[in-house]
Amino acid sequence: MARVFSLPTVFRQVPNCLLEAFFERLGVRLPGVDWPSLGERDVQPILRGLQGLSNAEMVPVESELRTVFEMACDAGINALVETAAGLGDHGLVQRAPPEQTAYGRAMWVWLHHPAYFAQAGLLFQVGQLAWWRKRNDLPARPPRKSETDLDRLRGAVSRLLVAEQGRGRLCSVELLERGSTTYYFLYPDDFVQSVQAHDDDGRLAPRTVRRTFHVVFAFDSEAGTLELFAKVPAPLKPKLEDVFARTVLDTELDEWQTPATFALNHLRQRTTTLPVDPADAVTVVIRRLRFLVPGSKRQMELEADPELGPRDIYAMMDECLDRNQLRIEDLRVKSTTLSFTFAELGDRKAGSVSVDVGYPNSCNLRNQRPERVEIIQKYLVAWGIDVRPGRSRTPSSGLHGAAAVA
Repeated sequence: MARVFSLPTVFRQVPNCLLEAFFERLGVRLPGVDWPSLGERDVQPILRGLQGLSNAEMVPVESELRTVFEMACDAGINALVETAAGLGDHGLVQRAPPEQTAYGRAMWVWLHHPAYFAQAGLLFQVGQLAWWRKRNDLPARPPRKSETDLDRLRGAVSRLLVAEQGRGRLCSVELLERGSTTYYFLYPDDFVQSVQAHDDDGRLAPRTVRRTFHVVFAFDSEAGTLELFAKVPAPLKPKLEDVFARTVLDTELDEWQTPATFALNHLRQRTTTLPVDPADAVTVVIRRLRFLVPGSKRQMELEADPELGPRDIYAMMDECLDRNQLRIEDLRVKSTTLSFTFAELGDRKAGSVSVDVGYPNSCNLRNQRPERVEIIQKYLVAWGIDVRPGRSRTPSSGLHGAAAVA
C-alpha cells in the first residue's frame, strides 16, 4: 500500500527532541507548545500550534516535513547511507540513534547532515523514476561536468523545449555521481496551471502555478550508454539525447537503430531457463509477460502466481492460449517482469526486487541499488536479454545450481 503523507503521522513517529530541533532550525516557534513537558506522540498541541503560524511560516515547515516523510522508508534510509559512504563517511549508521525508527533516523540526518540529506534526495529520485529509454552508441569517456558545462546543458535543453513545446524557459540542473554513472537532473518549467487555493485572508481564489518536471540523463562513462527519463513525446527524446551528446561529450550522434538493446522473444519458449551462479545467492522467476498479437493492435498479458512455483508463467500459457487459433511462436514479447530474490550475503541485505524490461530499449533497472544492479545486469547479458554490442554473453553452461528456473 502506498504511503500517504500526513502531519500527524510524522509528529507521532519523530521523537519530540528532534521535532523541537527541527522547528528551531527553521526559526519557527509554535504558540502554546511547551516541548519539555510535552508527551511523546501527543500531537494535538503541535497541531494547534501550527494553526497560529502564517502561510509564510507554514510553507517551509510542511515542505521539509514532507521530504523527511519521503526519506523515512527503506529506500530512503539506504540512499542516505549510500550517500554518506560515497562521501567517505562510513560511520553514519553507527552514529545515528540506534533506537530510532526510519522517521527518527531521517530527521536526525536532516538535522545533523543536511548535505547528505540533499544529495540522498537525488538518489531517492532515481529510484522513483521508471521506464528509462536506453541507448548504447555513445563514446565511453568521462563527461563534462563543470559549472560551465552544466550551464551549457541547462541552456541547450531549455532552448529545445521552448522551440518544440513552448515550455522550459527557466531550467535548473543538479549533478549526481554514482560509480561510473553520472546523473544530470534537469528541472525545466512546465506549463502554467490554475488551482484553487486559499489566499492570506482565508478566501478561496484561483491561483496560477508553474511547476517543474523531470528530464534526467544517466551516462555510464565505462559502458558508453545513455539512459533518459523524460515525459515528453517520443520524437523529442532523440533530440534531447543529441543535445546531451553535443554539450557534455562534444560528439554528434548518428541515427539510432533502436531494436538493439533488449531481446525478449526467447522468453516465450518453455525450454527457456534462467540459470544463476550459486555464489551470487540469488533466485529469479519470470513474473509477467506481455505479448503483441501479430497482424493487429491486440496485446495480452499473463502474470504468474508466485505461490504456484517458478514455472507458473508457462502453465498459464498452456491454459490460456488456444494453440489452434494462435501459436506461441507467432507472438512477440513486448515486455516482461523478472523477480529477483537476494539472500543475505556478506554486507548485502536480503530482499526482493522486480525488474521491468520492455522491447526494444526500456528498463527500470536504473532504479535498483548499485550492488543489485551489477548482478542483475550480469544475468540480463548472460540470458541473452541485454544484447547491446560489445557485451560478451556468459555461456549458460557456466551458470548452474540452485537457480529458480523460469
